[in-house]
Amino acid sequence: MTKIQEIKAELNAIDTQMYTDKKEKIYVRQFGSFLDNNSPLPSNQDLLAEAARQHVKLTPTTITKQLFKDVNLKLDEEDEALDKRPINRRVMFVAENSAVRTDGKGDNKTFDNFTMFHDTDRPTNTFKLYAQVNDRRLQDAYITDAIKNKSESDSQKLKAAFLIAGPKTITLANWQQHQAAAIRVLMRSYAGVGAAAATEDEAVARLTANAETFAKSACIFAQECAVIEPKQLVVFGQDAATVLRQMKPFFSGNTQLTALIDELKVVRHYATIGNFANWVATQNVELLRKLGLDPSQNQPFEPLKR
Repeated sequence: MTKIQEIKAELNAIDTQMYTDKKEKIYVRQFGSFLDNNSPLPSNQDLLAEAARQHVKLTPTTITKQLFKDVNLKLDEEDEALDKRPINRRVMFVAENSAVRTDGKGDNKTFDNFTMFHDTDRPTNTFKLYAQVNDRRLQDAYITDAIKNKSESDSQKLKAAFLIAGPKTITLANWQQHQAAAIRVLMRSYAGVGAAAATEDEAVARLTANAETFAKSACIFAQECAVIEPKQLVVFGQDAATVLRQMKPFFSGNTQLTALIDELKVVRHYATIGNFANWVATQNVELLRKLGLDPSQNQPFEPLKR
């Protein structure tokens, strides 16, 4: 069985053709992760039962401060225990893009060595993600973003910029064939989310830049799938599903990948606002059922740190 260490090396060998504003090369390790934790959550049933026993509201804070103080959802940048584990090819998880996260200086926070999906500075979404996937049959799976190197927390602005909410016939894969219509869609979408409507020249510049990011993201995603060889794609939210479907023209010769996209499963995004305890009680079960896995056979992740 292929070890995660080998998978990391293959992923890092992918030429992303992307660079930071400082002209530093960007690697796949900066936006992918593996579903593992130093000290993972207990089972969702145990989380709910212990909160009820202690008569406390179940939240990420009460989990780590009161209920299960040893829980640590971080992943060390250098971790031999993770590297020795076999990759889980049962499923590959896909989010839409990364949210904006800043460091103490107000700069955009960056993640390296496959730690993107282990942010504990703003823990709620991270806890919701790992409660959602909390099953040993999903441990060691790979998770990535569809749109690479694009930090945006406002989903409406992202949808406007990448034509995700526009007519189905106009996408960043074909916008030049429908340039006048694409410009109108972009300007109308930006106005709809409170952003200043671009001039036509500005709209073309934005479309050109975003289409380049979109095409490069599609190329990287195809290579990630070639390395991981997943049997199933699971995407977080309908917008992420739309992005992958809009990327299909880039995969026209890759029938295996287009079939994965055609058969993808959509689950609720872990950034969805709602009651945390209800999320813990329902979303893992929903995911397992969509994958044809028996929820009654659930076991939580094995810890990396013993």
